[in-house]
Amino acid sequence: MAVTELMVAAYTAGMQADNDLHRKWIRVMHKLSEVTGVAHLGTLASDSRLDMLLRVLEAESLERLKSPARNQIDFSQDILFSLSECWVLRAYEVIRAGWERMGRPPRGHDKMRALLHRLGLARMPIAKGEIQQAKRAEKAGETIMLTHSNGCDPQPYANNGSYIVPRAICPTTGAMMWITVDINPVQSVAICRRDLSDEFLAVID
Repeated sequence: MAVTELMVAAYTAGMQADNDLHRKWIRVMHKLSEVTGVAHLGTLASDSRLDMLLRVLEAESLERLKSPARNQIDFSQDILFSLSECWVLRAYEVIRAGWERMGRPPRGHDKMRALLHRLGLARMPIAKGEIQQAKRAEKAGETIMLTHSNGCDPQPYANNGSYIVPRAICPTTGAMMWITVDINPVQSVAICRRDLSDEFLAVID
């Protein structure tokens, strides 16, 4: 079977895995496109299919965590990470467009504001190798210290595109996680792709 046929089969399997989720995505993408502009409808449709594919891959990822393959090269995690980061980058732009078109309302729309912030926590290091809003912290004279997970070898953050966000697999969902830094206040925050997707689906409820 050709690679294209395999990919189409995988997308189809994702859409058929959860009919209720498929219908919810259709409803959400039409309602959200009224806010973002219809130009984003195609992106939303594509993102919905990618999300459903990722959910199938995440379920299989969870099974792999329970029974890891031994003595063989496994590229499944690389595929999961690449597709997850693609989904985050596209989802961020859709939510950002909606936020901008609403004129960044100071009150209300709390779920969209929160989702934009959380998507940004993952998106900024993926796209630019930086921590979200780190430049604002620098202007305020704050120093962001980065440490290893064991708390050793603290180093000052350098806002020069060299920041590599730690990544992991969520032990509950099998989804990709980014161990990000939120500067308000400065703290480590684990962002799970599945959580972002669930928040996206609920952003206009």
